[in-house]
Amino acid sequence: MFCNVENQLDDSNVRQILATSMFNNSLEHVNNRAMEYRNNNWFLYGWMENDTIVGVCGFEVCNNGYLEILNIAVAENARGRGIGSAMILALRDEFHLPIKAETDDDAVDFYRKVGFESTEFQKRGFRRWKCVLQ
Repeated sequence: MFCNVENQLDDSNVRQILATSMFNNSLEHVNNRAMEYRNNNWFLYGWMENDTIVGVCGFEVCNNGYLEILNIAVAENARGRGIGSAMILALRDEFHLPIKAETDDDAVDFYRKVGFESTEFQKRGFRRWKCVLQ
């Protein structure tokens, strides 16, 4: 089941999963990200199995008609079962908007497998990927 879990931002399990989606996953940075979800017009949804959150997907619904994924991660013990893909497809089905994401070389193939088109670009001297699912 995919549902809003913003009210569980202080849950250590949610924060641990969220941290795995962040380049800087220090406690301070994770705390700052949680505050950003509270203070901005951002949403944090989770994938639930047996009343336990095993995946999180943070996103923003942008004014110009698309949804942007800000964070996406699956708990280590739940990986490889299609939960990440299921979260993206649930977002598409619920919001009926194109979905965009920015990622690195490590995750671009995940987005491609779900059906995203990817375009390479440079950001601060690093190769990044803009991914779009129409």
